[in-house]
Amino acid sequence: SDDKNQRTSQLQMKWMTFKGNIIWQKEIPLTIMPNSSAVVYKVPLKETIKKNDPKELVFTVGFSDQAKQDWQTYYFDKNLNLPLKPVEIKIGSGSDVNGNYITLKSAYLVKQVQLSFRDDENVFDDNYFDLLPGETYYIRCRNQVLLDELLREIKINYLIN
Repeated sequence: SDDKNQRTSQLQMKWMTFKGNIIWQKEIPLTIMPNSSAVVYKVPLKETIKKNDPKELVFTVGFSDQAKQDWQTYYFDKNLNLPLKPVEIKIGSGSDVNGNYITLKSAYLVKQVQLSFRDDENVFDDNYFDLLPGETYYIRCRNQVLLDELLREIKINYLIN
């Protein structure tokens, strides 16, 4: 940890298929010491993936007190070899005290999502991310863009093999 203060959190790990089927997950309570590193768990890789094609698995890991966007995602082959396909992405929107946001959700893994609005990628606080199956991804709008216009004109690109 690069933090200067000790904190407690939950280490959350999950293996899932590109269709969102969870094949293994574990949560471990941790006390995270400042400016330190440690092995706290070894994932049973061979046992977990032996019944599944590794090309169709994704592993995510993060802390419960982090935003999902800050979690790490791992794949077990090159992007070129992953069975990625065209998908339907459901888009929503909302506003709160921090401004406007959009939400994205898909039933299948979507890799390297890139958003643009009127040829400007800088409208969003996050871009070029992976959308995990079944999970809702929140993206803040940096500008005070009208949500109706944004939803009509947003362009979503992603990796397909």
